[in-house]
Amino acid sequence: MTMEFNVHDAFDRLYLWFEATEIENCYNVVDVMGLKPLPEKITFTRPAILSPGFHKESPFPSPELLALHASCAKVAHLSGAGEYLDELDEDLDELPVLAADVLDHALLRSLSFMPSLVDVGV
Repeated sequence: MTMEFNVHDAFDRLYLWFEATEIENCYNVVDVMGLKPLPEKITFTRPAILSPGFHKESPFPSPELLALHASCAKVAHLSGAGEYLDELDEDLDELPVLAADVLDHALLRSLSFMPSLVDVGV
């Protein structure tokens, strides 16, 4: 999915998620950080005309993966795990030597910037 940097960061950090509605490819936007102005709902669409060089339509994001992401985000938000992960991110900048849990977190976060290693079908 293509998103503005701050919105994508909030999505990656589980502070933003999409909840399915009765309408296909339409989702309620849940934002616990207060990133405004965000719409209350989004609908995934495709361009009416494909650009030259594009021979097939891009798939819509998987409803199952978006539901899984929303579930993980809700658990992280309700349990306070998001705050712990934020503390690990802050430690990355402050520690001269990385503790094992901070190093694990740093390595896992670096994988999110290498989409070719993990194909989730989105």
